[in-house]
Amino acid sequence: MKGLDTNIIISLLFDEGLEDVLEDPAYHIGTVVLAEVAWVLRSSFRKSRQEIALTFERLLADPILRFDNRQVLEMALMDFRLGPADLPDYLLIHGNRSRGVSQTLTNDRKAARHDGFTLLGGT
Repeated sequence: MKGLDTNIIISLLFDEGLEDVLEDPAYHIGTVVLAEVAWVLRSSFRKSRQEIALTFERLLADPILRFDNRQVLEMALMDFRLGPADLPDYLLIHGNRSRGVSQTLTNDRKAARHDGFTLLGGT
């Protein structure tokens, strides 16, 4: 199995021809790459939250793609659809929880609305 970098994922999403050069039956996408893809979609392509969520659902549905922790991605995506924070924030919360972390400190007020975060200096 080979891993895919953020630039390859973006190319796959926006350039139909790249799929033809992928030869392996499965490819790995790490959590850092997922966070970068979300950031690129928002900042460079100006995609809405709905469009970003739909894009990640397409990735999840692709049978050749494997993820660090599919369940973490699915839970993060569900929270992203409902909450105010960015997808990488939810990937962080659920990734931490899957490793036994009960609270993640932040100074991001939007992220702190999720019970997985604790606002630093807040109550």
